[in-house]
Amino acid sequence: MSDDETGAAARAPHRSRGLPQGRSKAAFTCALEAVGANHLVTGSDYPVLKDYEAYKETFAYIERLGLPQADIDKALHKNAHRLFGFAY
Repeated sequence: MSDDETGAAARAPHRSRGLPQGRSKAAFTCALEAVGANHLVTGSDYPVLKDYEAYKETFAYIERLGLPQADIDKALHKNAHRLFGFAY
């Protein structure tokens, strides 16, 4: 990465750090493969994230990754419900 790219990445919005969308998908997919869909829970950098984008945009981004809907549902909803004992 050139100095210009490094500087731009440091100033880029928090979610992607200036990386192409494909790298964010690769990171999410890597985590999914490493721990499995039943053990992945979406988190945030609260309150830092709210300075860069709305939470609904973060979750919509995950929905657009093209992964199996069952895995997305677990990561965004079902695993946290199970972990914290919330009713579905």
